[in-house]
Formats: sequence, C-alpha cells, structure tokens
Amino acid sequence: MQIVVVTNMTGYQVRIGAMLIKPLRETTKEQSFSFTSCKDALAFVEAVKKTGHAGLVAAYAPSDKDLEAEGIKLVKTQDDGALKPNGELTLEQKQAQLVKELMEKSKSELEKMAEDMKLEDWKGLNKEPLAELIAANTQL
Repeated sequence: MQIVVVTNMTGYQVRIGAMLIKPLRETTKEQSFSFTSCKDALAFVEAVKKTGHAGLVAAYAPSDKDLEAEGIKLVKTQDDGALKPNGELTLEQKQAQLVKELMEKSKSELEKMAEDMKLEDWKGLNKEPLAELIAANTQL
C-alpha cells in the first residue's frame, strides 16, 4: 500500500478524481490517501501539483523496493525537486537543456534563428534572454 500525505491550506475543499481533500481548518491535520501502486500515487501527487494552488501540498516517499517492483526509476529534477517516473525530463528541464545548447551559438546565430522563427520583441535582447526566448518558442 502506498500512502500520499496531503496538506490543504487553501481554505476550501479540492476534488482530484474521486479524492476529496478537505481544508486544514476542517481536519486540523494532514490527510492520508492510500493507493495500491506507486504509479497511482505518483499520478495523484502530479495531479495535486497541477492544480496550481500554493496551499495544496502532497508528499510521497516510496521505498526503493516498491519502485523497483513496479519497474519505476525516479530521478530528481532541477526545476522544483519533483520526481518523474522513468527518468523522463520535465518541460522545464528540456528548455533549460536547449538554452544551454543555444548559448554555445554566437549572438548573431541566435538573432538569425529568432528572425527565421518570426519571433517578436527579440531585437535588443542580450544573448541569454534571446536563447531563453528561442527555447520557450520551440516545441519540445
């Protein structure tokens, strides 16, 4: 059994799938949700994060043994410390990787790329912001 602990300081109830997360003022403590697999628990944690509520936090600490039994490999990401199953890079990681690669190009090469991509408001940008703009407008 996999346990995800959720703290809801938003002040209102939040429903994710069949799970109803009560606000802290109603429960006076964190709430625990049980899952039969690590994959389901990870999916729930990801769904909690995707709500975008600053006061809604899910914590899950699976054992290496449980993860291994399901064939899941977790890697720590650099964007927000999130764990992603099977070593998959997050969008933020992919963009950061692309920015790093773009920084190896000259500023004139980046300007040509921005022009070819028909980006707006790129003129006058320094090299790093220009690389970030190109990365943000590149489908990954």
